[in-house]
Amino acid sequence: MAAKQELQRLLSDDIWWSVDKAALHLGCPKKTILRYIREGLPIRAGLINRNELLADYRARKMRQNESRMTRRKE
Repeated sequence: MAAKQELQRLLSDDIWWSVDKAALHLGCPKKTILRYIREGLPIRAGLINRNELLADYRARKMRQNESRMTRRKE
């Protein structure tokens, strides 16, 4: 039950996430989110726009998967 409540809290309507909340939502280490910020992910007042983060994260995953498929074909 506690896990379900945590998931609901993560999926709330908050458009601005802290670095910790973003890392928890994506299931990645906090230092990964900090690397995204260093590489150009916009941050405002210490908060990350959820939609921009998710779009960037999906684009990175797609590029990673495409790269894997290219290596398999060779």
